[in-house]
Amino acid sequence: MTAQQKLYERLQALQQTLTQLSEAMNHERAAIVALDTVTMEAQSKVLIDLFTRVAPLNQDIAAAVAAVAESLSAPGEKNITALAIKLPKAERELLISLQQSVQRSADKINSDLEINRMLLQDSLQFTTSSLQLFTNALKQTSTTTYGQQGRFVDAVEQPHIICKEI
Repeated sequence: MTAQQKLYERLQALQQTLTQLSEAMNHERAAIVALDTVTMEAQSKVLIDLFTRVAPLNQDIAAAVAAVAESLSAPGEKNITALAIKLPKAERELLISLQQSVQRSADKINSDLEINRMLLQDSLQFTTSSLQLFTNALKQTSTTTYGQQGRFVDAVEQPHIICKEI
């Protein structure tokens, strides 16, 4: 296998992994919107696995780029676009097409990450606001509450929504 073929193969493998990442992020988004914590947890494990596969692929691509640069008498060149210029037209078009495809996928994943982050942040903010609302309502309406062993006691400064005494 030539250095160029290895580079094409590694770029295609990265593209497949990025596609899987995008699909997994869409599933995560659906789980976030549905408030399905079980699916969110499962998807987070899938996402971690996929993200851990990206780093070695990037290292393989960097090594393949260096090998292609060496074969084209351009040692030290680390830019795929600069290397593509030195290739015959058909190979150049294939390499640039793969590079653009990977870049589009990476951009989409960054966008998906931002959307999912905002959804989670909004959900946490809503939960915090709801807890504050319930806590304030309990403070205003309750003057006595059950204490240990079922006796009435004056309300505490910070009422508890869930009692651990059960």
